Amino acid sequence: MEKLQINPKNGEVYFNIGIPRYITGRYEEINKIIDDCGEALEINPMSAEVYYIMGILKLRLANYGGAIDEFNKAIENFNKAIEINPKISKFYFNRGISKSGIKDYSGAIQDYNKAIEINNKSEYSYNNRGNSKAALKDYSGAIEDFNKAIEINPAIAIFYFNRGVSKSGLQDYNSAIQDYNKAIEICDFYAEFYLSKGFSKFKLQDYSGAIQDFNKAIKFNPKYAEAYYNRGYSKANLKDYVGAIQDFNKAIELNPKFAEAYYKRGNSKNKNGDKNGAFLDWSKAGELGYKEAYEYIKKNNLLL
Repeated sequence: MEKLQINPKNGEVYFNIGIPRYITGRYEEINKIIDDCGEALEINPMSAEVYYIMGILKLRLANYGGAIDEFNKAIENFNKAIEINPKISKFYFNRGISKSGIKDYSGAIQDYNKAIEINNKSEYSYNNRGNSKAALKDYSGAIEDFNKAIEINPAIAIFYFNRGVSKSGLQDYNSAIQDYNKAIEICDFYAEFYLSKGFSKFKLQDYSGAIQDFNKAIKFNPKYAEAYYNRGYSKANLKDYVGAIQDFNKAIELNPKFAEAYYKRGNSKNKNGDKNGAFLDWSKAGELGYKEAYEYIKKNNLLL
């Protein structure tokens, strides 16, 4: 790719040619943009903004591949940006995202605290801090953060969804359903919203209502293995074992290593009189690491 001609004393030109490619979504060129930023830093090594953009790009690479190394590289760049200019909220915010990527949720919370200290009107800083607290099972603290995010901007569906997940973590399923409903009211085409709402209904033993939500999840994402699994589990609880087996079949087709789906399909086959098929499914579930399946086989002396 042809490189722009630049003034050797102006490192910001490298920075500026990188930004449009990043924003327009031509992510296949990310490594090239990182090289551009590196050359910009050779010219001006004290550009906090260039370090920040490099961190953003490496964070993007990490999100693509889930590579821990890329998250760590992003953190290094945000560290440098903060070292040069410690008063910019977005530097801490994105370092917090990177720390979450390596499951350093306590470190992420510290960064979101700092981002909020600098800019206490950033709804996404509260939202992300809430997610990190939820990851540490501090659901009450997470709900406080989601409340604040919603107070600042009540039009964002994911804030209600995340609060619903934390309420579910506290087994407050009725209130969780209210939040999922609000998320769906704002944005009605996300399969995850319906899946979580269906899960809360399942926990309340409203299996028919749960099935309706899982139907919606499948409508918006026909390849959602978890939706088929949960619908099958709900059907099994309604003693529709044939329908349950069909859903478990689909879940396994979409995810052949879905151990729980083999186990639950085995249960439904057993209830439907197919003992041999049940044993084979339980054995497969155990083979895939679902220990409860082997324990069930041993406990009941099930041998072919």
